[in-house]
Amino acid sequence: MTIKVEVTPPTSDHFTNYDQAHLTLFLRLLDADQQGVHWTEAARIIFGSDAQSDHKTLHAQHSAHLKRAKWLVTSGYLHLAASPPT
Repeated sequence: MTIKVEVTPPTSDHFTNYDQAHLTLFLRLLDADQQGVHWTEAARIIFGSDAQSDHKTLHAQHSAHLKRAKWLVTSGYLHLAASPPT
């Protein structure tokens, strides 16, 4: 089963169903960022993009999801104990 990855993840200040469904993706982005992997390589591997993908949209998708991943590990995880995903 393939999970659809939006160009822009939710910007909610609460943990969402989208976050829950994409936890592995977020962790992979964080790992790649920590290892210094260039965003184009990370996007190719994690999002399954190819050389034909729109570069600007792909960069926006990568940046937005990495930002969301960083939010999840700095404060978003606190919402998990407080309430279920919305």
